[in-house]
Amino acid sequence: MVHVVAMRMAVVSGAVVTRNDYGHQCAICPLKMCAGIHYAEFTVLSTSRSNSSIIIGVVAEGFGDAARQVAWTTPHGWMLWLDSGRDECFMYHDGIHSEWTGHPRRVKEGDIVGLLLDLESQTIRVYLNGRRHGLMVSPGMQNHRGGAVESLVGPLRWAADVGDGASVRIERKPLPRAASQGERCNVQ
Repeated sequence: MVHVVAMRMAVVSGAVVTRNDYGHQCAICPLKMCAGIHYAEFTVLSTSRSNSSIIIGVVAEGFGDAARQVAWTTPHGWMLWLDSGRDECFMYHDGIHSEWTGHPRRVKEGDIVGLLLDLESQTIRVYLNGRRHGLMVSPGMQNHRGGAVESLVGPLRWAADVGDGASVRIERKPLPRAASQGERCNVQ
């Protein structure tokens, strides 16, 4: 199942699409993940401006109930902000960023960002172009203000927020090789 998120949305039937007042849009895949390990790849199709925003991750039940939401600003989203104008990628939850070890430095057009969601260990591990990076979300994580980041509890759905002319393709994929051979997501 493929979802393309762009300023002009083209998404598979059943996806939820919201737009805020600043032109950012959010697409949510219809598949609900309630338990187990899941993997999706987000291909960066376009970053037409130097500061294009692509924000990818998961959302919980309750997201999209209010009009004009984007996932990274709500307590229902755990989102990786891939800003083409920066050398950093932050995890956002409830509108507050958290730093984490091993994040990709820069993402550009053509890059493939993989997210490995493990609902048992409540983690999201990040891959960039097939190379494993750190844990974006893990139990006990704190945001940059010292507050707790809520734990991942299903059901969750894949989501992408885009703005400023950016676009991304979301695809469910088989688990990465290490994960499919029994590696737990919370092991560094």
